[in-house]
Amino acid sequence: MRLTYRLSALGVRLLARLLIGLRVRGVEKIPERGKLIIAANHQSYLDPPILGACLRREVHYLAKADLFKYPVFGAILRHLNALPLKRKDPDIQAVRQAVEILQGGGAIVLFPEGGLGPTVDIRRAYSGVGFLAYQTGADVYPVYIK
Repeated sequence: MRLTYRLSALGVRLLARLLIGLRVRGVEKIPERGKLIIAANHQSYLDPPILGACLRREVHYLAKADLFKYPVFGAILRHLNALPLKRKDPDIQAVRQAVEILQGGGAIVLFPEGGLGPTVDIRRAYSGVGFLAYQTGADVYPVYIK
């Protein structure tokens, strides 16, 4: 794991505990090695960095491509291993990157609902998690964010 990623994760974890009273349960059940898809519901823009900071391994994310057009914010997203995803059409480049990460033994966090919703209810999931798991043989671990 890169030192800068570890330090960023530590900072995010500490801030989340202090500011929002973050509690994490079951993180020890998530493997520290091997190809892995973490499928989580999506409640907040803070979900990706907080979820990544709680895990004991470096992870990647898919994030809405529009978020990368802001120079400082885009740089932060890239530092946190976010990959741009064009959500209107199937984004073949993003899918290829995700497959490459998984085939290399990496981990990726996906939000099957696609994006933030108007309520805290769990919404209909898109098929990307199943597709990537089938294509790569990656294990899928569901995560619930409350």
